[in-house]
Amino acid sequence: MTRDEFLEALLSAPDTQTRRVLMEGHAEFLQTDSVYALKDRADQLEQDDARTALTIGLVADELAGRL
Repeated sequence: MTRDEFLEALLSAPDTQTRRVLMEGHAEFLQTDSVYALKDRADQLEQDDARTALTIGLVADELAGRL
C-alpha cells in the first residue's frame, strides 16, 4: 500500500474505529507528511466543498493525534 492509498482508505473508512485499525496496521504512514497531505487536500476543496474539506480536516486531526 502506498501513502496515497492509505490516505484514500482513511477518507473512505466509515467510522473512527475503522480508521484506528488502519492506522495501527500501517504505522509506517503515521507521519507529519501524511497530515500535511490531507491538509493540502482540504485546502484545495475548502471553497468548492466545505463539508468534504471539514471531513478531511477531522481525519487529519485523528491522524495527527496518533503521532
